[in-house]
Amino acid sequence: MWTERHVREIQSSASGSVYEGYLGLAGALKQRADADDSIAFLLKFFFGHLRMEKAQAAAAEQAHARPPRERERSRGDRPRREERGDRGERQERGERHERGERSGREERSSGGRERRERRERPPRRDRPEETAPAAAEASTPGQIRLWMNLGSSEGLDAAGITAALEGLGAPSGKLIRLDVRPTYSYGFVAEEDAAAFEKLNGQQRGEKTLRLERARRR
Repeated sequence: MWTERHVREIQSSASGSVYEGYLGLAGALKQRADADDSIAFLLKFFFGHLRMEKAQAAAAEQAHARPPRERERSRGDRPRREERGDRGERQERGERHERGERSGREERSSGGRERRERRERPPRRDRPEETAPAAAEASTPGQIRLWMNLGSSEGLDAAGITAALEGLGAPSGKLIRLDVRPTYSYGFVAEEDAAAFEKLNGQQRGEKTLRLERARRR
């Protein structure tokens, strides 16, 4: 029975195959002393591959026979691509809506702060004058504040203005301090030295006429 069953399997497989070209080799193998070993190996190889082919065919047929829902469960119950796309689109719309609301709240909050600052800010006429710092307005008792038409726009700093004035005849080392502006400057000198500096008014410095006078109180 065991032999007959294997012979039938061989005959069933051979019915759809072309093997006549190997008949001569089969006859030569039977004449050899090790013919039994060679035939046994060939039988093992044949039946091993035959079982593998049958197992693969059965698995494919079983998978094809399962209903679609069962096949989806076997893939881990993953959602269909259309459902994933819908969920992603809804999530993206929700995030955009949330960002829009947050941006609106921030803009409203910012606008409210600006309005409060404008209400709390005093009227312009009540605000302190922003043009001249207090240091330029106040002079120490015994000092005179002088105004001159020399400033930083001409490339001059405090040292440059001091050198320019002394070059025109101002007493050396008598300029106590300078407040340099873009188009003019304030110089502070002792009251007894003010007249010597005022004499420089009208002198020519290159192509520019120097103007130097006592600063007016505001």
